[in-house]
Amino acid sequence: MASRSTQAFKEWLEKHPSVELVTRDRATTYTKAIHLTNPNIIQVADKWHFLKNLLTVVKETISSRFPKGWFIMPESSITKKTDPATDITITNVNSISSHESLSEKEQAKWALILEIQKVYQQVGSIRQTARQLKLSRTTVAKYIQLSEPPKQIRKPRVNQFVPYLNQITQWCQEGKTARWIHEQLIHQGFKGGASSTRRKVQEIKANLPVKTSEKATEKISKKSSKLLKATKFQLTSFIWRKPTSLTQPELNLLNELFQAHADLSELYTAIQVFRDLVTMGQVFKLSQWLERYATHEIKLLREFCLRMKRDEQSISNALVYPYTNAICEGNVNRIKMIKRQMYGRASFELLRIKVLYS
Repeated sequence: MASRSTQAFKEWLEKHPSVELVTRDRATTYTKAIHLTNPNIIQVADKWHFLKNLLTVVKETISSRFPKGWFIMPESSITKKTDPATDITITNVNSISSHESLSEKEQAKWALILEIQKVYQQVGSIRQTARQLKLSRTTVAKYIQLSEPPKQIRKPRVNQFVPYLNQITQWCQEGKTARWIHEQLIHQGFKGGASSTRRKVQEIKANLPVKTSEKATEKISKKSSKLLKATKFQLTSFIWRKPTSLTQPELNLLNELFQAHADLSELYTAIQVFRDLVTMGQVFKLSQWLERYATHEIKLLREFCLRMKRDEQSISNALVYPYTNAICEGNVNRIKMIKRQMYGRASFELLRIKVLYS
């Protein structure tokens, strides 16, 4: 096409009447052209674009609320009592399992199993459950029988460093390098590689007691007595990421934030629920989510829901169809990267050659 205008895309569609499905970003340019040419064309909104729009809501909300970051007291002065209504280490937003002993992968799998059982109870059919969640019938049949998380039994690996641990620790205390230590181990019959030795040396050195001077100790104590700062970028990251990917101090910080700002707790829940329904392809929950948050007190979230409602059909199609703009967007980013590398130093002809043959 000569340009990205509605008229240019409309003319292109008229020359290609066999088009039945279009994947697109959120721009209304393409939507108008499709309605003017052939309204029966199936439109699929690209997931990356509307997830990016939601991330923008989080960024702008945090930036407007905390332009220079959020200041809190040090952990030693923070009360350990938390409000169950906002404590994300206790409340479940369909992301955190109650089985704390499970690993992150096991928690994610158990969450999937619970979702399968929930859908199966609603539809009452293994075939329909498998079709709705895009899983095999064998998997659904196996998981609906479970009442506890499946346990994976792994054979313990033999630690090849056991005979040499005391000697390696002594060498680490003496300040020997990982390369030197590996050469000595080889002479003693060690069969492992240099990279495994390096990792073991780093692990041992990290656990060695650190000697600090009185001045350093005093400096650390003064620094810890000051106010701690969470930047707006960190807050955005904490609210956007999955709870299982956050450390306990980060979760504690979020709990303190939510106690001071209850509307951000609701924003956090909205983000996590929306990401889950997109990941799981839960079309039937999309309308409920939009209705619930279309009247939220955070203006940016309300506006996001209203825009989504106007384009709800194409977003629903994105949760059903496997088509995406990923390949196209990847090529666009590749061209942009090449263009920026040679900006102001070469001609369009060279850009064309680099794009075609790089």
